[in-house]
Amino acid sequence: GYGTLQQWMSEQSIKMTCVPPEAAAIAWIKYEHDINSTDLAMRLIHADPSVLIVPGDHFGIDSYLRISFGLNDDYLSCGLQAISNVLKKL
Repeated sequence: GYGTLQQWMSEQSIKMTCVPPEAAAIAWIKYEHDINSTDLAMRLIHADPSVLIVPGDHFGIDSYLRISFGLNDDYLSCGLQAISNVLKKL
């Protein structure tokens, strides 16, 4: 859940912040890197394994990713690890 997401964010080489959601298992994560959020989302879709996230610029807030964390921790951890693999290549 959210604890897994927080732990993952703290381990990334790119600084990430998130305001804890109050009612849903969806987080808006702000990342500090110059890559456009749609470009990052496309890299994640084409990665192996692929990950589907929603880029913030679709909502007018670039440098944010919308991630669902309401899945079981094993599934969530696999997706977050796949995101980490792409972030390491930036």
